[in-house]
Amino acid sequence: MTGSADQKVIETKPVFVRVFTANFEIEGLIHTKPGGYFNRVTDLLNLAKMIFVPLTRVRYRPRGSDEDFTSAECLVVKVDDIEITHILEGTD
Repeated sequence: MTGSADQKVIETKPVFVRVFTANFEIEGLIHTKPGGYFNRVTDLLNLAKMIFVPLTRVRYRPRGSDEDFTSAECLVVKVDDIEITHILEGTD
């Protein structure tokens, strides 16, 4: 993909997580910023101005269900709806 010369590329560190809300079990990548304050998933989710968090390469299904996961390239989750976040790979 090409873009204009003014576009900035932001380096991120993808972290594979499982997130539980009241209604869904979600697996995907949360993108943190390496080397700074937002290096850890917990820092990102606890940021006061963070209302929604995007996840990429997502699989989701109803919580407690044996149904197959549904896949999506991106899913935006309201941070206040997250009850549990489990790091599946990477460090936090």
